[in-house]
Amino acid sequence: MAKDLLSAAAAAIQSLDGSAFVTLHSLLDRGGALQARKLANGAVQLYWRYSFAGKTSREPIGIYDPTAPPKKLQPTVRGYGIVAVLEKCRALAEVHVELADTGELQEAKAKTRKAFLAKKSEVTEKSTRAGSSQPRGCARDFSEACNSSVAVGGSCASG
Repeated sequence: MAKDLLSAAAAAIQSLDGSAFVTLHSLLDRGGALQARKLANGAVQLYWRYSFAGKTSREPIGIYDPTAPPKKLQPTVRGYGIVAVLEKCRALAEVHVELADTGELQEAKAKTRKAFLAKKSEVTEKSTRAGSSQPRGCARDFSEACNSSVAVGGSCASG
């Protein structure tokens, strides 16, 4: 059964054309759906679609990696395999359900972003006082902070 799911999702991804969204897996354990869309550069972007207060949102997860090992739960350097992206959807759904009473995933992402920007500002201020410039890699640091905080039940904000 799981192999059929992976085969069906891979076939749906291969059939993508244009910029239309296709649902690869609906009714995930904790709600939402896994969707994909082919980008202009030919890469396939994966999304978790969910609803909150009657509004549907899509949370970008990452790029699809067709060469990823089929049972690997973590993304590869190139992107996500089907099982890895389903695991990421599950983690996002858990955060979404936990925070449903307080404003759901978007609110949690905004809080994490504010905390990150405050920390970044503090580091910049300290480095300015010391006479050095802002440390490199802040965007990468934020991305890593987001990925690790969502994995442990937190959340993050993009861009």
